[in-house]
Amino acid sequence: MYDIELGKFVQKIKTIITSGTVLPQEVIIKNINMNKISRSVCGHLLAAKNYYDESCVVDKALRDFFLNMNALPPIGHHLLCWIYLYSTMVMMRDVVVKSYSANIKFPEGLLSIISAFPVSYILTNESEKCSLTDIFTYCSNNIDDTVDFPLDLYSCKYPGSPDFRHFIWPCNISDDADGAAFMLGNDINHNIIATRNIEI
Repeated sequence: MYDIELGKFVQKIKTIITSGTVLPQEVIIKNINMNKISRSVCGHLLAAKNYYDESCVVDKALRDFFLNMNALPPIGHHLLCWIYLYSTMVMMRDVVVKSYSANIKFPEGLLSIISAFPVSYILTNESEKCSLTDIFTYCSNNIDDTVDFPLDLYSCKYPGSPDFRHFIWPCNISDDADGAAFMLGNDINHNIIATRNIEI
């Protein structure tokens, strides 16, 4: 039931960004159920690991949130989103990155990422939001609540820059200005970066 709401959300974003009309930076998507969408994303993050790790604080927090329809999102966690215009699908769990540059902000702390056209999600347990919208702030303890969600169409670019975010940002390891200096992770070999066909 949660994936249905995520599918509706994704389709609305596809319709907006492929409309061919000139749009403002922010578009309001009306009557979106962020409670179900957030749980869908968290469910996919849990499934990406192929096993449930009882010793992992993040897994326990996500599982408790996913299974309890009246729960608020895990305290201290943020689910950031940005417009993702690439045909690549990226799935990473429990990684830590550090950037070279002070010019481009990177999310800090423990990160998990799902990126697939037309939106990317970053779960983080730190406060740096990199000018991205935190979906968790639109959740409530009523599973059926809907909200009007402000979609930042410029979030595909670095703030104050004409440059598009890298397709595996913030996990792009390079010595470029927008690159991470390093990435650490326990199950890093299980991460997925794959090209897929996109139907618009």
